[in-house]
Amino acid sequence: MAASTIVVTKVELIDTFPGVPTPGFIPGRNSAGELFSTDYHNTAKPVNAKVGQKASMYDPVYGWATFIYMQVGGLDGGTASAVGSMFGLEMVRTTFLATGRVTNDDDGSATNNVIIGGPGCMALSLMTTLYYGWFQCGGRPAITLIPNLEATTTFLTNGSVAEGAVQLGAQDADIPGLITGAITGLKIGFAYGADV
Repeated sequence: MAASTIVVTKVELIDTFPGVPTPGFIPGRNSAGELFSTDYHNTAKPVNAKVGQKASMYDPVYGWATFIYMQVGGLDGGTASAVGSMFGLEMVRTTFLATGRVTNDDDGSATNNVIIGGPGCMALSLMTTLYYGWFQCGGRPAITLIPNLEATTTFLTNGSVAEGAVQLGAQDADIPGLITGAITGLKIGFAYGADV
């Protein structure tokens, strides 16, 4: 099926990453009070957080959201990702072992040794290969908390998402992490409506 899209407000992510949020921890807040600021996010080294650390925050419109601090592995086409891009655990293609990073690249070719697997999460900003930052892994996308995330931002889908369970996958070698309606693999969340 052809690629399609679904607006982020129609999707709720289910946090299946291990661990629990650190009580009272506010991720990436700088001296001006901005959340997920460039002081702490999309940085070459970890800043004020450990890989795998989680935080929960309340969005006054969409409710509780869970965030996780991760390192980016491979990126689709080697280019930086945009806000709202879907990521999954980066896994070695030949052994299915996780690398400890997240990726949106899943071409599955013999020349690329990584695939998307495991839990899914959403980029909160443009992310760079091997950089560290925060991703949303649970709840409805926190529009009021995440700079540059709009109610009109869309996730890429495989053109078969209906209301109900969704998973993270890839349509073909040219499509980065996307949401698919098939539920044969690991569910990452639920859609409140169909893609368009």
